[in-house]
Amino acid sequence: MARGANGMQSGKPEDGHLDPYYRLIELQKQMIDLIQQNANAKRECAALREQLAREVEALARSRRSLPNRLRESAAGLVKRLFRRNGHEPQNARGASVAGWSQPLVERNSSATVQRASVNS
Repeated sequence: MARGANGMQSGKPEDGHLDPYYRLIELQKQMIDLIQQNANAKRECAALREQLAREVEALARSRRSLPNRLRESAAGLVKRLFRRNGHEPQNARGASVAGWSQPLVERNSSATVQRASVNS
């Protein structure tokens, strides 16, 4: 092959000159593939976590007994009714909210006083 003005060979470049660049391009392609695989794995992991959370929540719900669920529903209903009538519950547990800890006679008298104040 003839040499050019710069002293370099003209014509086809030697194979050894571009090998590092070809290797670099192959490594970049492998990195892109690994990045895509990692992104897919993260999405699958997040989906599995969500599924696990839903299953654990469903299992926890199913283990509560019927009386517990009814008690919780009734307590929520009583709280909503009191808020609707303008009364704020004093106790978050609900025992003294409706006056259940008071004797029946006192509960009836306090209920009539509350009804009178609500109607006025």
